[in-house]
Amino acid sequence: MIKLYTKKARAVYKLSIFAFAIGSYAAYAVFAVALAGFDPNRARKKLIEKVSLVGRFSLYTMNIKLDAKVESLLKSNKSFLIVCNHLSYIDAFIISSLAPTCYVTSIEIKETPFLGQICQLAGCLFVERRSRDNLSGEVKEISQALKEGVNVTVFPEAAAGNGEALLRFRRPLYQAAVDAQVGVLPLCLNYKTLDGEKVTLANRDTLFWHDDTPFFIHMLRYFESTELEVSLDELEFIEFNEAHDKVSLMEKSFTLIESKYQKVT
Repeated sequence: MIKLYTKKARAVYKLSIFAFAIGSYAAYAVFAVALAGFDPNRARKKLIEKVSLVGRFSLYTMNIKLDAKVESLLKSNKSFLIVCNHLSYIDAFIISSLAPTCYVTSIEIKETPFLGQICQLAGCLFVERRSRDNLSGEVKEISQALKEGVNVTVFPEAAAGNGEALLRFRRPLYQAAVDAQVGVLPLCLNYKTLDGEKVTLANRDTLFWHDDTPFFIHMLRYFESTELEVSLDELEFIEFNEAHDKVSLMEKSFTLIESKYQKVT
């Protein structure tokens, strides 16, 4: 009973600090968007710089020990399309803690209470995965952000996996890199240990948001934990080349990420 109370108290404490950070950011974001004529696109660069600060603070709050090997991500002064495997909302905090980037996420997330509003204020770009009717317009919007010097992060699996294997990569959004004539930077995330124990099929659901568990319920469950160890590896940068098309970009990035990905067993 004491142990359970301690875990619940820990979750509430972490959630309170996290909520304060998100609330502070939201207040800033509303002000920044207002100054930009209520156009999130114009405010995007300033927004993602602050999101990066929130990412670093969140890693501290969540006690995430990150082993990151990401030289180009940290040092490059040019924009590129970042692609990474996807397991949880935690992924975004990890990547943002290292460098400012905006994310491409789904309309379903945009429609999720609280989470959707935060994503809008964070300068996210949204795609309708249930329909391809506006795909060309969505790709154009991503391409424009890249041309304006903004790093854009895409999770090409289009959904969070359960850790057992990579999901199939979707190719359409790679067209934005082709249109903007920018390179593709593949990253690979591996969740190593949770509370000192190896991440396995037995404890993965505390981390990976791959089912229908409500966002707040899952976050509270994760906040009960004490420590998380994660590795993030930067893989071979795929330079822009006119010979590249969205299919070859997708296939090469999938091969690179799969070679580094450690399946949860």
